Amino acid sequence: MGYSEFKSYEGKKGNYNMVNINCEKMDANVGPALKSEFNSYFNSDACNKESKYLLNLEKVTYIDSSGLSLILLLSRLDRQSRYKGVILWDPKGSVTKELMRTGIPNVVEYVQNFDEL
Repeated sequence: MGYSEFKSYEGKKGNYNMVNINCEKMDANVGPALKSEFNSYFNSDACNKESKYLLNLEKVTYIDSSGLSLILLLSRLDRQSRYKGVILWDPKGSVTKELMRTGIPNVVEYVQNFDEL
């Protein structure tokens, strides 16, 4: 298993491609591997470009500039119309604080629970 897992999720407001981040730290040690996994998936036939991407951050306890860079990459791909959008789900504690400090919620939508989807 890699650092991420891709699967479908059906919410109240539509279908999503859920991306579970399977590591506690989104940092320089895993950032390049995550970026590679994302690029491979987005360029594959399994990628449903008609659905939004739900980036599940519930296991992530630390994020640095490498992890933030990955989120901004997803946002840029969204603006380039490679897929329908990205939503951050369930950031916790220090991850939420870092997202707020850097203004990421001004660029990328985020929700705290599935009831919002």
